[in-house]
Amino acid sequence: GALLPIRTLRGCYWGKCRFCSYPHTSGKYGLTSAEFVVDSIIKLQKEYKINNFEFIDSSMPANFLRRIAERIIENNLKVKWFCRANFMENLKDIEFVKVLRKSGCDALSLGLESGNDRIMKYMKKMQKDKDSVLEIIRVLRSEDITPVLYVMIGFPTETKEEMEETIDFVMRLKKEYQCSISGVSV
Repeated sequence: GALLPIRTLRGCYWGKCRFCSYPHTSGKYGLTSAEFVVDSIIKLQKEYKINNFEFIDSSMPANFLRRIAERIIENNLKVKWFCRANFMENLKDIEFVKVLRKSGCDALSLGLESGNDRIMKYMKKMQKDKDSVLEIIRVLRSEDITPVLYVMIGFPTETKEEMEETIDFVMRLKKEYQCSISGVSV
């Protein structure tokens, strides 16, 4: 079916990834209210008869995501939605993820970038390591939310072995957890 994009914030709340230009190009970080977002969904749903939405922000913070999900549930909206997020600690919390799923979230696009702990740390990614990534993916899959992964190879200082480790890790996630791969950037 048709899908409507919705932007809810400017910039990225994390703002630390070494490869990202948002801290330099998108101005001061800011977001709207969860109430405004859900009111917009209600209006768009009525006007266009569409039930599928994508939040097109670079990454949505956990408390904001939860407020949107709770407002969707409170308004008894029958929608499906997905967004981009970081591998944040909240995604290890099954109750948090259940709220997302109940509200209609069926996928999360996540910036894995690397399957090597040293490169993740060097990139200044939010996730601590591969074990943390695995824990989050297990929780998401337990609630039938599809992880969609962004991957990057060839990051400065990355060795051939580290690139191969990333490829092996991504293939494992695809095979064992049915993760989707959004693409591989070089």
